[in-house]
Amino acid sequence: MILGTAAYMSPEQAKGKAVDKRADIWAFGVVLYEMLTGRRPFDGEEMPEVLAAVLRQPVDWTTLPPDTPAAVRRLLRRSLERDRGARLGDMSAARLEINDALAGDGASTVAEPTAQRRWQWASAGLALVSVVLASMLIGLPAREVDRDDSVLRFTLVDDPNMEVHTSTQPFAVSPDGKTIVFSAAAVTTGLWARSLDQPAARFLAGSEGGLQPAISPDGQWVAFVVANHIIRKVRLSGGGATTVATIDDVTASLAWASDEEILLEKIGSASGLHRVSANGGEPQLFLPLSGDELGHNVPVVLREPRLVFYANARPDGRQSAGAPVRGALDSDGLTLAVFSPADGRRRGLDIDGFRVLGLIDDHLVYARSDGALMAVPFDARGLRVLGQPRLLEPRVSPGRFGPSVTLSENGTLVSLPAVSPLSRLMLADVDGRAVALGEARAYESPRFSPDGSRIGVGIADGDGLDLWTLDRMTMAATRVTRGGPRSTKLESWTSDGRSLVHTRSDELWTVPVNGSEGAHKLVDVEGRVLGASVLAGGQSIAVLRRIRVGQGNLDREELVRVPLSGDPKAVPIFMSRSSGSVLRGLDPRASPDGRFVALHDRNDNQVHVRSIEGGAGLQVSDTGGNLPVWGHDSRSLYYRTATGTVRAELQTSPTLAVVSRQLVASLPSAGTVHDLSADGKTFLILVPVDPAPKVLVTVNWAADVRRQLGIGAGRP
Repeated sequence: MILGTAAYMSPEQAKGKAVDKRADIWAFGVVLYEMLTGRRPFDGEEMPEVLAAVLRQPVDWTTLPPDTPAAVRRLLRRSLERDRGARLGDMSAARLEINDALAGDGASTVAEPTAQRRWQWASAGLALVSVVLASMLIGLPAREVDRDDSVLRFTLVDDPNMEVHTSTQPFAVSPDGKTIVFSAAAVTTGLWARSLDQPAARFLAGSEGGLQPAISPDGQWVAFVVANHIIRKVRLSGGGATTVATIDDVTASLAWASDEEILLEKIGSASGLHRVSANGGEPQLFLPLSGDELGHNVPVVLREPRLVFYANARPDGRQSAGAPVRGALDSDGLTLAVFSPADGRRRGLDIDGFRVLGLIDDHLVYARSDGALMAVPFDARGLRVLGQPRLLEPRVSPGRFGPSVTLSENGTLVSLPAVSPLSRLMLADVDGRAVALGEARAYESPRFSPDGSRIGVGIADGDGLDLWTLDRMTMAATRVTRGGPRSTKLESWTSDGRSLVHTRSDELWTVPVNGSEGAHKLVDVEGRVLGASVLAGGQSIAVLRRIRVGQGNLDREELVRVPLSGDPKAVPIFMSRSSGSVLRGLDPRASPDGRFVALHDRNDNQVHVRSIEGGAGLQVSDTGGNLPVWGHDSRSLYYRTATGTVRAELQTSPTLAVVSRQLVASLPSAGTVHDLSADGKTFLILVPVDPAPKVLVTVNWAADVRRQLGIGAGRP
């Protein structure tokens, strides 16, 4: 745990790692630098900028006074050493360095200090040492602290074998802010609870497969979703789970309207918010669509005042880069709206937002789809905003399903921090020998050409993404598209190696790699294309799509095979037939022999395989998995887990079955396998520049918000 201010945090604090007394020595160095120069060594307008400076910005030693004694310069350098192992180890050593400077043993780099300067050194040095030593004894940072305004930050879990799931609603915090419930894969996949006074999380028995947790207002129960359509609840204190409802649609988030009633969002059916008794029953329509509303998403209930907030799709259907998939809606085309159950009033707030977090001193705090946390003055009685939104922190990862963030009633924030999008392309052989290719860029979805001589890859730049090819031997780069939207995603090469197949604006496109012509539609597919993979021989393509069915505004996802010539009629591989088999897939990959398609199902966060002839499928992973990649023999499948890359050996005849699973220890655990060469000898891997972020807990984050907004402090 850490207590302090961003500008004085040591690098290990900024990374959320464990700290010791050397973090205080770093803070001592920062204060001493400020006293000597009149400026901070690490600064920025917002907290993320300050933390970034702490981690990367070199200290400007030229700002030190010319007559600074060498001993003090040495003390500063050893105090502000980013490598904790090389940092000054004990405060007594700092006192010795200062004494040396006062005694004249460390001559200044320019001239001997004057008597007045010596007296200033003595006063400053002794005062600083006294304050720091006293702060260590009483356990406070080296500054006066108002305990009501103190902010505590630490990582939610440090277990390297636990993967915290991110989804529309990944975390829930009890009203008192003392317990956090989250979905994670470890020995068991389901819901885990972390009490802030305990060092480790405990598994909630009966929550196997649970996602989208929500804690009741009395803090006694946790509601959650299983298989994307079954709502269950379990006591936070322990005990068996009970089923609340089984719905005929897909739900992504829950909100307790009271201790006795739960609100739920239906993704596929755009009819409005629904409610169900917490004791069980049939869901009923709670808030129907009104006017130009296209759907109610991510409901949040505030008890004081009693208001229901939700996100509504824009009538113009505006979209932007990397929008998480939400039924017929996209999170970045959402504006916030509010409903008052007391009198039935509702109002669109006309501000871009994905999820309301809460009210802090008459300011509505919310998350945008790009991960920015915002605040805007809000009139709770009049249900209207009173000014312009203000950026609090651009710190939350936008995620694939929306920003992963929640806020308790007492101001505890739980969030997944954003990291740099930069990564390095690497080639690794089966023995783990790896070589990096070129510089770090914002690479996405790299794919080997059929002959393995080139690499196709998407490279993001600002709000756009273009496709490139890289020569495997020379790394010569050729730009294939220009000005592509951020939603562009490379899916595969054509079988002849002449073109790149990609999705863009929910459609299938292809573009020649030699620049002979621009991109054009590959084939017309009914519905919205979510992913695709060319089948062996190049005569057809496996497509994951979403279509609207029936008269009830219901969306359905299905995996189909589409011919690339002649009649492009889709042949079903797998489609949802009931609420119990709703497909929510990602990253379809066809096997080299063209007989199977592997994909990641978001319902259970597992990798599945389907035969293109239909029939029963196979769950391949057992403790969570995504991004499947086939081996060259079509009988092995690689996929990513929390602990690294796993190789599963499959039996494909007479029936599909998993023969074995084994962690590929020779591959870098931080990297993600995106492809395997046709000869099965070389992996194509992306390794992020920044390590995977850990979920961050900020106790009394509301105090930070008040300071930023200038609305006073002192209330927890």
